[in-house]
Amino acid sequence: MLERTNTSPCPGPGEDGDRQEKDTLVNLNALENLMTEYLGLLPEGEKRYLRRMICGQVEILIHDLLRRLAD
Repeated sequence: MLERTNTSPCPGPGEDGDRQEKDTLVNLNALENLMTEYLGLLPEGEKRYLRRMICGQVEILIHDLLRRLAD
């Protein structure tokens, strides 16, 4: 069974690292923080490519997780 509660590995500024988000499969705040941090270091063309790649992979991950939960 999948764990449905997770703690952010990368809390944002002012967030409590021990805070848990219930009923989430992916911590979107942590993903957004990572994207903001690393995308700021890249040229514009690479930012667009990386953003599309990450969003595509997250979509695949969520689709697979939901399929497993439905089984």
